[in-house]
Amino acid sequence: MESNSTTPATDIDQGHGTHVAGIAAGNFVDNAEVLDQALGRAAGMAPRAFISVYKVCWKPGGCGSAGVLAAIDKAMQDGVHILQMSFGARPPNLPTSFTEDDVAVATFSAMQKGIFPCTAAGNNGPDPKTLSHAAPWDMVAGATTTDRRIRATVTLGNGTQFHGESAYQPNMVTNQFLSLVFPGSNGQHSQLYCFNNSLNGTDVRDKIVMCNIGGLDNIEKGKVVRNAGGAGMILMNFERLGYTTFSDAHHLPVSHVSYKDAIQIKDYIISNSTPTAKITFGGTIFDIHPSPHWHTSHPEARPSIMEIL
Repeated sequence: MESNSTTPATDIDQGHGTHVAGIAAGNFVDNAEVLDQALGRAAGMAPRAFISVYKVCWKPGGCGSAGVLAAIDKAMQDGVHILQMSFGARPPNLPTSFTEDDVAVATFSAMQKGIFPCTAAGNNGPDPKTLSHAAPWDMVAGATTTDRRIRATVTLGNGTQFHGESAYQPNMVTNQFLSLVFPGSNGQHSQLYCFNNSLNGTDVRDKIVMCNIGGLDNIEKGKVVRNAGGAGMILMNFERLGYTTFSDAHHLPVSHVSYKDAIQIKDYIISNSTPTAKITFGGTIFDIHPSPHWHTSHPEARPSIMEIL
């Protein structure tokens, strides 16, 4: 393998490995916060644990079987107690049997040696038969919600309110309603998703702009709106995302709302000649119950493509 064909053996590309390691064994951090929100004590699942890290995913090349199997072998030799693997195949490359699943074969050997394997359900849900891993000797983990929201509330001109999220919580108290526009209603894909330069020539100045999630980083969409003169943005989920919303660190007033709420907001725009809205901020809301009260949209769904034992 040529030395210049991959990124270095560090986590500088996307930071996924560091992120996952922090969830698994991040130490206690007091007064953790993002833009002064969600203040509290942060820690991983086992903050006093030692971790061994093995790089198996590369760009280009992905997570090759040879590297994965070699890492599992090395981890067993190193005496780990838990194998945590946050990667998986994507359709249509999902294994159809356990004997075709290299990870399942390797983790079976680990299980026999008293090592606890934990694999990822994957990010291609919510359709059925999309589990990346499904071996009964593995703990297959998916994502879910927490009991915390960083609230950004959309109030329409008719008084209807929708609670969304945003980590950017400007210190603004206003009852001023602004014009609400949906450039993507014209059917142009680029304006529906607020891609770069898509709003040039569109009158969004001092208005709240509706944008679909996807195709461009959420924060970058906000920059597109701001650069076009917009005063705020409502991020809309598409159906597959359902109730999964994100509290991103935006640069202008934003509320990320669920698919159900987005439908109602769009209906309001269609049925009004001069639609208006405002976005207000409620800070961090703790102890939302029941919690977790739903899975996020992306974990892959059972039954798996493999036959049930």
